[in-house]
Amino acid sequence: MGDHRFRARRHWPVWFAAAAILAGLCGIAVNPLIGGHGPVGGNRAVQPPFVPAPLSSQSPTAPPSPAPSSPAPSTPARTGNLLASPGGDDVPGGVGDATKGIAGWTVLEGAPAVIRYGSDGFPGTASPGPADRGQNFFGGGTVALSRLGQTVQLPDHAGDARFNLAGLLGGYAEQGDSTTCTVTFVDASGKALSSVTLGPVTAADRGQRTGLFKRATTGTVPAGARTAEVELSFVRAAGTDNDGYADSLYLDVTPLSDGS
Repeated sequence: MGDHRFRARRHWPVWFAAAAILAGLCGIAVNPLIGGHGPVGGNRAVQPPFVPAPLSSQSPTAPPSPAPSSPAPSTPARTGNLLASPGGDDVPGGVGDATKGIAGWTVLEGAPAVIRYGSDGFPGTASPGPADRGQNFFGGGTVALSRLGQTVQLPDHAGDARFNLAGLLGGYAEQGDSTTCTVTFVDASGKALSSVTLGPVTAADRGQRTGLFKRATTGTVPAGARTAEVELSFVRAAGTDNDGYADSLYLDVTPLSDGS
């Protein structure tokens, strides 16, 4: 009998070639210098270990800070009432005679009066009038025509603003005596630019009642206006007293951007 070990060595190149082909199909490297073959006896192709890149020693770059914004321009505020002594409450009220030295006002004509509510023959505290009335109101005195005036300085933004004008106007019973309030806007040279008038409140408007009733209007201040000339006119139509009345007068200027 022959030597089987010899025959095995003789056929070793054939086995190795077959093993190499099989290992190639399976992705296994076979080293003929190492005993065995396949996954155990052979050597796998080894991938080098993953080594992470070293972290940078520099800090992350921060995003640039936004440029500081400019503060928004302030919006001019509503002025509030620009009129001085809008109801005559800065002086003692009388009983219908002419009043001298009415605070905030200039007598332009006649003999206007500051009258106390409840004086005989005049509106009382329960008569139609301001809900928050003071002690006094304006009247025309004892002459046919009386006029009071007041000059109001307008704010710088008035040329791009809205004005609000209001007041309570009235008279006595069925008599036709009445009052108007006129505001004229004037430029720096003294030129009148525009005007607006409240009233009159007639006897029919009052329902022949003694008292004062609210009137109001609004509009745009003309460009270039620097002052507002305010004038109260009291007109007598009958009787001896001039029973045109006025109280709680109001004038303000509101920027158009205010939205009020």
